[in-house]
Amino acid sequence: MSVTGPQGEVTAQQLNDTVNTAIAGTARNPSASIGPFTGDFSDPPTQGEMRAFRDWANSFFYATAR
Repeated sequence: MSVTGPQGEVTAQQLNDTVNTAIAGTARNPSASIGPFTGDFSDPPTQGEMRAFRDWANSFFYATAR
């Protein structure tokens, strides 16, 4: 890394690179794309209810995986 200013100061690019490196591999924020599960369950739950929950859980998993 080259020094381009007084000691202790960083350029905007150096700051962006450092932040991007720090957050690489962390989970995305799923709140923008995945809402809460809004389905209901009967007692006992039906196969359709369980499939709906499975599909929601899978979409949540894929939204938060990196």
